[in-house]
Amino acid sequence: MLALAALFSMPAQAAENWPLKPIRIIVPYAAGGNSDDIMRPLQPKFAAALGQPVIIDNRPGGGTQIGTALVAKSEPDGYTLLYVPAPFVVNPSVMRKLPYDSLKDFAPVTQIMTSALVLVVNRSVEANSVSQLIEFAKAMPGQLSFGSGIAGAGHLAGELMRSMAGIDMVYIPYKGSAPAMTDLIGGHIQVVFATASAAIPQVQSGRLRALAVTTARRSSTLPGLPTLDEAGLKGFDARCGAALLVLYGNAADCRDGEQVQVHHPSSLREVSLRLPRESSYSQRCRQSDCRSICGPGAPVNRSSLC
Repeated sequence: MLALAALFSMPAQAAENWPLKPIRIIVPYAAGGNSDDIMRPLQPKFAAALGQPVIIDNRPGGGTQIGTALVAKSEPDGYTLLYVPAPFVVNPSVMRKLPYDSLKDFAPVTQIMTSALVLVVNRSVEANSVSQLIEFAKAMPGQLSFGSGIAGAGHLAGELMRSMAGIDMVYIPYKGSAPAMTDLIGGHIQVVFATASAAIPQVQSGRLRALAVTTARRSSTLPGLPTLDEAGLKGFDARCGAALLVLYGNAADCRDGEQVQVHHPSSLREVSLRLPRESSYSQRCRQSDCRSICGPGAPVNRSSLC
């Protein structure tokens, strides 16, 4: 979970007094989606620990390129952080040119969370199980559509299911999970791979139907739902995650296992211990976990981020 282990390489006096002004976290997705489910509960705890306001700034578009480029062009003063979803590590493999260098421009701060995704369908879909959904898709090729942010975890999970099940399911791109969920509820698309926090209220209200979770093991939050592996797609394992990055020049000497205090007596690790034990924060993460996914030398085809 959130344990901000960054030692800022500013002049000594500035580092000692940091932070002196509000801190901005750029979220490169539309407001109201999975990213907000993760970051909004952390925002007041983060602010209380640092003694400064923390602003969540949603900058969607371009498969997360717009928000990411904004951070890449910001001042290297430690006051602008980047929320990292899956496209950050996927885009270098699928985009010819990016307005930033994913591996050289940013330093990992911490991995925030990992969790399962939930396969949910509109109530009009005549499928109460994964096997029935696959049968329907094979009988009606091209009639099922799924939506998500471009190159996000939900997109990648859908493509993996399409490949493993051998079905023709049309992908519809969105600026984030929130508009995709809105269209799913409205019946404009039929399938979404959503976070548990986004899926559960809609399933409980009867608007959507949950069929399975995407991880190899069942979710402790939804123990009654089978995994896609159990449902017949052997070896299926996909998950959502999130991390925070800063520009290189901000973060140096990030030593794993240490909770670096930036002038504030309370470590953000203490904040993480008070976070709710829900699906979106189900795994306590270290700074080295973040570095292994999105730091220098990390493989750019990793897909375990939201």
